[in-house]
Amino acid sequence: MAYAFHEGDMSVIEGMDDPNAVRFVSEALSRPGAFFDWAESRCVSGEQHQVVRAAKAYLAAATWGWDKTCILAGAYLASSGAVPKMGIADTQCDEAFPYWVALDKHTPQGKMALHAASAELGIPYRKIIWAGFYFESAKTNALAKSPWWEAERKWRLNKAGLSLDTASEVWAQARPILRRLISREEADLQEVVEVGKGKQQEIFA
Repeated sequence: MAYAFHEGDMSVIEGMDDPNAVRFVSEALSRPGAFFDWAESRCVSGEQHQVVRAAKAYLAAATWGWDKTCILAGAYLASSGAVPKMGIADTQCDEAFPYWVALDKHTPQGKMALHAASAELGIPYRKIIWAGFYFESAKTNALAKSPWWEAERKWRLNKAGLSLDTASEVWAQARPILRRLISREEADLQEVVEVGKGKQQEIFA
């Protein structure tokens, strides 16, 4: 969101509870040196200092503005409060891995299927890809609540002309069509992954 704001999209902060955070990170893209001095001055724990210093060290390695913004946002959040304790949640997933989800707009097969579904339903391609991202691609076994995730999701869907409810409806229509269109490719991908996994187990047994 801060990157879009930096690029001139003022809609990012409409209705946002804390627009200053977006403004700070956006400004950091233009003045990273001053930003890191300011962020370090706010740190009160060793963990906070470690995150901010790591962000400062790796910022130059990022080439895309989006990636730079994520690094700066991490430093901003670390300097704003306690660093969250990281760990893998002890959760179970009873469903088989959905290989078809990997065949998205970033793959030739997924892109073709998405365009075909768009034509079949008469729903714009842009609406389908964003509905699919938030209601399928971004699914996890466990997800901590984040006001920034909710704000980004609402803003991004609004940009595509969708609300949470309408996006859910779009995906409910598009999902079975996409699964049908890429069922063969899904089976091929599953075979490649699982056969490869079996070979690895033989090697390391």
